[in-house]
Amino acid sequence: MPELQLKHVSKKYSSVEVIHDLNLEVEQGEFVVLVGASGCGKSTLLRMIAGLEDITEGEVIIDAKPANDLHPRQRGISMVFQSYALYPHMTVRENIGFGLKLEKQPKAEIARVVNEIAETLQLVPYLERRPGQLSGGQKQRVAIGRALARKPRIILFDEPLSNLDAKLRVEMRAELTQFHHAHDITTIYVTHDQVEAMTMADRIAVMNGGRIEQYDTPLNIYNRPANKFVAEFIGSPQMNVFAVRHLADGRLSAGGVRLLPPEALRTRANDCAFLGIRPDQLRLAGPESGDTTATVKTLEHMGSEAFLRLQLPGGALITAKTQGPDAPGLGTSVGVGFNWPAVHLFAKNETRIECPHI
Repeated sequence: MPELQLKHVSKKYSSVEVIHDLNLEVEQGEFVVLVGASGCGKSTLLRMIAGLEDITEGEVIIDAKPANDLHPRQRGISMVFQSYALYPHMTVRENIGFGLKLEKQPKAEIARVVNEIAETLQLVPYLERRPGQLSGGQKQRVAIGRALARKPRIILFDEPLSNLDAKLRVEMRAELTQFHHAHDITTIYVTHDQVEAMTMADRIAVMNGGRIEQYDTPLNIYNRPANKFVAEFIGSPQMNVFAVRHLADGRLSAGGVRLLPPEALRTRANDCAFLGIRPDQLRLAGPESGDTTATVKTLEHMGSEAFLRLQLPGGALITAKTQGPDAPGLGTSVGVGFNWPAVHLFAKNETRIECPHI
């Protein structure tokens, strides 16, 4: 049985529905990331799981037992918030042990658990400090330690790294992943940062407008997006997607460029309304090579790689990724080739069209 099940869950505020008939299953020990743009409902869904928001319709099942009517403290769930939510007048030791103190655990047991967690999270030198004396990363460790002290079945994270600088986010991302693998606690993690989602998750739920567009492994979501929204949301730089017109000679017009798909793709290509290709699947060459020509309008050097915005003959812009030392200069005319095995086709309703392997 899954550790957590959401069955046809919805949430309304008056007449506004923010979560729509949503289903989700999370296995024991799994690290699941809810990702989506701001306002898509991911934090609301997390709070519904925790019991901090009432459910309008549907059912939450934890460890095979209905949980809709359970108080948050009865659900076996701990939560780590974006704001840390530490008590400023308490020491690190007191913050970590506070939940156990509320449960009236023996002092010796509280001390044992706090020391064990502090050792695991490298907080031993800071146990007598107060939150105002800690860095952002240390505060986040304390918040995680407090959540873990109650030995939860499930731990929820609501954008826990968003207040940290870029370097510390990378470090904490790695630490959280290592901690999860070491302790095997079922984890649900909310973020709008797709890099966090791709690097940390066993499975990702891509949310949009209160619905899950796709729930799958990071690689499947990246390589086989279920629809146009997922294709454009996951990936940095964003996938290039063009509306397609079908021409009389069997070619496709995408971004104003006439393209002739390989024979193996032509039957499926006849059904497509949108064509997508990721920036790293475009091949840059001399202006006489490839499927079309383009002019380099902007160039972003990132060291070992470079991102280019290319203007196609009809005026449309397309993003390409190439090796930094090989990047053509601004204003240069280049040939652009499509790596057809990596092209994504989408139907008029924006769902993915499965294509034969080329």
